[in-house]
Amino acid sequence: MPNQLRISAKNLGELARPEFCPRCFWLRAHAKRLPFQIFPGVFSSIDAYTKRVIHAWMDRNGGAPFGLGELGRITGYIDPPSHHRFRMEVPGHDILFTGAPDGILTFDDGSIAIIDYKTAKYTKTQDKLMPMYVVQLNGYAAIAGSHRVRSCDTTRKTTGNHWMLMWQCKTRP
Repeated sequence: MPNQLRISAKNLGELARPEFCPRCFWLRAHAKRLPFQIFPGVFSSIDAYTKRVIHAWMDRNGGAPFGLGELGRITGYIDPPSHHRFRMEVPGHDILFTGAPDGILTFDDGSIAIIDYKTAKYTKTQDKLMPMYVVQLNGYAAIAGSHRVRSCDTTRKTTGNHWMLMWQCKTRP
């Protein structure tokens, strides 16, 4: 639809930031290129590398690396779909809701975990970003729910110097 509003879960999360700036949000939504970003692009590269390392570890060793085994019996991973495929139309509104999770892990009980890797060492000062991340992952859970899962619960996992957020979801039979 030509007038359909398209918003990503990540961008929607911006609304939950304690220092949310409506003008900045509008500029990011309408400008083609910005001279600044909230997070430098290098973090996207680090996230992609983290995903490749974890997938390579699981392919080679058949199990979860870096303390992820504490989450449960991980049986594998699903390459997350791109934002072109991981999306949903919001019923009753002219809104296309998109997302691009960093990872999806599968468990032996049929559940999945939708993962968002965080590249920085977790500190208490990052708690102010938690509302943004919670909205982002709730968005991923909503999109996943429109496809194949139900009932998602949030977990924040700190592993050594790294941390991630995850929603553990039960799949529909």
